[in-house]
Amino acid sequence: MLIFLLYGNHIIDEADLIVPHPRMLERAFVLIPLNDIASDVVEPNSNEKIREFSAYRRFG
Repeated sequence: MLIFLLYGNHIIDEADLIVPHPRMLERAFVLIPLNDIASDVVEPNSNEKIREFSAYRRFG
């Protein structure tokens, strides 16, 4: 299975594809590595930078 977390600032909601991944912001195993490689990327549903979510998950 292939899972897309983000595709730029696009929001896709198709029957067989949802981007950004709907539960990525709930999962430290996604946020921490994503923060390491793309901390300034904005999650399009929330309009927040990845580093903001990662900090909350690490220390919240």
